[in-house]
Parts: sequence; structure tokens; C-alpha cells
Amino acid sequence: MTYNLVAKNIGVDSGLILLSDKDFYGKDHQPIGSKYQKMFVVEPGEYVLNWTINNTMMGDLKGSGIINIISGRLVVSDPCYIVLEDKWDELLNITNYFENTPEGTIVLNQMGGDGVYDVGMVLEKINL
Repeated sequence: MTYNLVAKNIGVDSGLILLSDKDFYGKDHQPIGSKYQKMFVVEPGEYVLNWTINNTMMGDLKGSGIINIISGRLVVSDPCYIVLEDKWDELLNITNYFENTPEGTIVLNQMGGDGVYDVGMVLEKINL
């Protein structure tokens, strides 16, 4: 199973974009709709995810990682917009300001600054 997806106009205010399962946020997920996040329906499972972001302050970027989608919903967002305000500091402390990537997620933080970005993604399911 392979998905080719583009999350357009992802706003960044904390210097990073998090690719994660919707359940990563649990009850701490702000129901803000598509303004600050893009959500994609994918078959639950573990995926190799190759990503690209063009036209950043640091040039065109690409990378890859392993992501685990349990709920069947992939969320692409700057987490500062969608984590409940009273939980943001806790999340920053737990992840050491996202220097420690939460298991099953992918952190994109090489853009060189805040802005609005399109994130291209190719997901390839592991162990079909």
C-alpha cells in the first residue's frame, strides 16, 4: 500500500512540523479543523514516510522516517496550534523541545524558521 500526499499551507510558529497519528494528541488535541492542520485517512499500519518541503529558508529539504498510524488518521501540523494550551509546556518538557522525537512520529524542524509550507509525503506500508 502506497500513498502520495501533499499537505498544503501548513503554518509553522514553533519552528517545526509534526507528522503523527491523530491519537498521539489524545484528549489534548484542539478541534480546530483544517486551518492549522491537515488530516489524511490512511490504512492503519507502520509506514516508511519520505517527505519533501521546497522553498524554505534552508532551501529544498527532504528526509524519511518510520511512522505508525494506528487510528487511520495522519495529522500534519505544527503541534503548538493543536495541543491544548495548558498541555504545551508539558509536551515540550517531555520531548526536550522535540529534540527527542516521540515514538512513531516524525519531526520536521530543518526549515530555518517559521512560515507556511507544503509538505509532500510518500507513505509505503511496511509488512503488507
